[in-house]
Amino acid sequence: MIESFMSMVQGGVEWVLYLLIATSVVSVVLFVERAWVYRKATASVASLRKAIIKVLHGDGDRETIARKFAESGTVAGRTAAVALSEMSRSPEAAREMVEAHLLEEKKHLDRGLNFLATVGSNAPFVGLFGTVLGIVKAFHDLAHAKISGPQVVMAGISEALVATAVGLMVAIPAVIAYNAFRGKTKRLLSDAEMLVRIIFSHHIDDFLIEHGMAADQNSAPANAENPNDVVAARTPQLVLHEKPRDKRHAVPSA
Repeated sequence: MIESFMSMVQGGVEWVLYLLIATSVVSVVLFVERAWVYRKATASVASLRKAIIKVLHGDGDRETIARKFAESGTVAGRTAAVALSEMSRSPEAAREMVEAHLLEEKKHLDRGLNFLATVGSNAPFVGLFGTVLGIVKAFHDLAHAKISGPQVVMAGISEALVATAVGLMVAIPAVIAYNAFRGKTKRLLSDAEMLVRIIFSHHIDDFLIEHGMAADQNSAPANAENPNDVVAARTPQLVLHEKPRDKRHAVPSA
């Protein structure tokens, strides 16, 4: 085992540098690809909100608007399209479908970010490992050199320190890209959630009216000495307005 490790040390720091360079190339390609994906996924939330409010108030066909949003290719547009298309179902079922869609959108946006995080957190250690290997090789060459002096190890040590510098150069852009993309993901999902809340606020009202339910703000006067009565008095209650029973079938009281 020691002999195999020494043979690896004899290879010096070159293979570590090649590994870091290959990793940096992959990181750059992934950065460009993710930047393009996020650019296409970004939408003008203000224009989408105006269009949604118009269609919710009856100005336009809901199915047509939902189809247009779905074809936009943006996270907010696709999510709003799902919310609009699910308005025929109950609010709870529609919310579950939208939540499932948001999880799918998040999975699509986060693809490849774990690689950037891994590179950003481990590239400096890989560079440091290459530096250690280079220093070990430099002292090994010094031990087998026929002449002594600092010039024997200077070239090996300087080559070894390059590995640490390259590791930092690879890690820092990867960390910056990872943080930027994660922040962009949160903003895109937050914008989509805002549009969903607007749609569901109208959907719940329509659902309550359709099923004969309404919000009753009136309640019995609360006792100031009992805090629970105060909270109950200020909380709007949902009551189901039913038709009055026929008094002929009422059971007489004792």
